[in-house]
Amino acid sequence: MKVLQIATKVPYPLEDGSKIGIFNLTDQFLKHGAEISFAAPYVGDRLDNRFTEMVDFIPLPIDARYTLTGGIRNLFSTLPYNMEKYWDESALRILSNACRNNSFDVIHIDHLHMARYGIALKEKHGMKAVLREHNFEADIMGRLSGNTKNPLLRAYIRLQHSRVLKLESEILKKVDAVLPISEVDERKLAELAPGMKSFVVPAGVDLAGFVPCSTFLSDRILFLTSYDWLPNIDSLSFFVKEIVPILLSKAPQMKTIIAGKATEKIPSNLLDNSFEVKGFVKDFNEFSSMASIAVIPLRVGSGIRIKLLELMALGMAVVSTSLGAEGIEVENGKHLFLADTPNEFADKIARLASSPSLCKELGANARNLIAERYTWDLVGKKLMEAYQTILNEHAGSN
Repeated sequence: MKVLQIATKVPYPLEDGSKIGIFNLTDQFLKHGAEISFAAPYVGDRLDNRFTEMVDFIPLPIDARYTLTGGIRNLFSTLPYNMEKYWDESALRILSNACRNNSFDVIHIDHLHMARYGIALKEKHGMKAVLREHNFEADIMGRLSGNTKNPLLRAYIRLQHSRVLKLESEILKKVDAVLPISEVDERKLAELAPGMKSFVVPAGVDLAGFVPCSTFLSDRILFLTSYDWLPNIDSLSFFVKEIVPILLSKAPQMKTIIAGKATEKIPSNLLDNSFEVKGFVKDFNEFSSMASIAVIPLRVGSGIRIKLLELMALGMAVVSTSLGAEGIEVENGKHLFLADTPNEFADKIARLASSPSLCKELGANARNLIAERYTWDLVGKKLMEAYQTILNEHAGSN
């Protein structure tokens, strides 16, 4: 199978959930014998040969950075800004040339942001186009507007939400199949585009690469983030301003370790001395020596949190909002604790901090769940089964 994979970014190094999700689908394609031509924006920033040597890399001349002027200009557009900024006619010509010079069996599109390219190529070259919905994008924008207090910003986000909703509906009806990341997202997307063909393909982890926590640290909390995505910025603000004050009144010894991408952007006046910022940590196993409890106080999002799967693989005791665990088949009180109010969230953390045995029990159950349902090898089998069905149907219709 020859695949043209079009993505929003080069997924290496593996710095965030989006890159991890894209990279591992590419890796599973390759493990199952597919040939991959991988196209993504590249404008001269760092390029890791460990990835580009795996695939036939097609660089696209797209600068998709957010800018204030870009956001203002977008007010006069009909497209959502986070989609419009990825469109470039010269990139389309490059992709079209690649289609003429290769006998691709299918176009795999990672994220709605790149779907307009897939649709254009499908219409011009008669190829199958499959959209991997890592998130339900319109759902994210809708939830974000509900949690934004600034009236001007809220109005702008609502405008973007209406545009994303319209575009997402149109795209879902034009692609040949959709690969939602969870059954929750599949149901929501089906409401937006009744009759769409879909195959749920979750995210996963490479369980062998995660060493279970073996020590208990009662006074440390781990907060993983990529502080360059609005839902994560909102999540940290919610935790710092509404949860931590309650937590410290119950357990004043607690310290929060913040780690992840772009943590240098966290405002210095947001955190007090109960926080320690570690920055990006390359080896996920290092987290087991930093804390035994992890938190995911997410209020805005969609899809699956890969960081939650990774924390579960590490055997950590996790406290998450219901939204933070959405799409993953977890049981509250068995695999993790769910909490949706500041008081409840703080109570769950304090309870875990006082009970090493409970932390160990939750962590062990969580890791077992990963082994049973969320390894990348299991995901790869579902991915290839979906594509086999899609291509067989295509062959039968010709």
